[in-house]
Amino acid sequence: MTGDKPPFVPYGADFYKEHPKLCDPKDYWGQVKRSVGGRPVDAAQIQLIVDAAVGALDVNSDDVLLDICCGNGALTSQVAAGCAGAVGIDFSEPLIRVAQADFETDRHRYVLTDALSWLQAPVDPEAFTIALCYGSLSYLPRAAAEEAIANVHRNFPNIRRLFLGNLPNRETSSEYYADRHEAVGRLDQHDTQIGVWYAPEEFVRLGENLGWSVEIKFMPDHFFARKYRFDALLHRR
Repeated sequence: MTGDKPPFVPYGADFYKEHPKLCDPKDYWGQVKRSVGGRPVDAAQIQLIVDAAVGALDVNSDDVLLDICCGNGALTSQVAAGCAGAVGIDFSEPLIRVAQADFETDRHRYVLTDALSWLQAPVDPEAFTIALCYGSLSYLPRAAAEEAIANVHRNFPNIRRLFLGNLPNRETSSEYYADRHEAVGRLDQHDTQIGVWYAPEEFVRLGENLGWSVEIKFMPDHFFARKYRFDALLHRR
C-alpha cells in the first residue's frame, strides 16, 4: 500500500482504531493523519512540530513527559528525546502496537488505555513534569476536553507545563469551509474530520478557569496548517 492513499474510514469514535490498520506499518504520519491531501507531510514539517513542542515545554534532561493520546509514538519519541523518560497513552490498539514495537525503549513506554480514565486515576502521577497532547484534543467532546485539562492540573502536581497543539481555530473556520452556513453545525462536533473548533480567547478563559495560565502560540507561516490552527501552552499557576 506504500505510495497509495488508504481506503476511507468514516470519522467517529473508532476512526483511529480502524484507519491505522489500512496504512503501511511504517507510514507513521499517515497512520495519525498528519497529512495534506491524503499524503503524509514531509520531515521538515514534522521538525517544526517537534521544535514548537520542545521549545514551549522547555524540555530538559530531568523532565518526564506524559503524552496524552500519543498515537503511534512517532512524535512522542522525538519530543522526549532529551527527557529522562516518557509515557504515552492512547486508546487505539493498532497505534499503541506500533509505538511499542518501533519506539518503546527503557526510557519511553507506551500504554494502551482510555486517556480520560487514566487521567482520573493515573499511575505514579508525581513522576511527570511536562505534558503534551498534540492534534487530539479537538476529537473529544468539549466537556471531556475540559475534564482532561482539569485532571492534569488536579492529579499531576509536578506537571508545570501542558502543551496542547494543533487546535482548530474557530476564527478562521469560515475560510476553511466554503459554505459558512454548512460550517455552523459542525464547529462543536467532535466526531468530524476536524473535531471541535476553539477560538483562542475562549481557550484562554477555559484554561484559566481550570487553574492554568494560558499562552496562545501560532506556527510559522510556512507550516502547512498555520492558517487554521493554533497551539496553547498552559503553565501551572
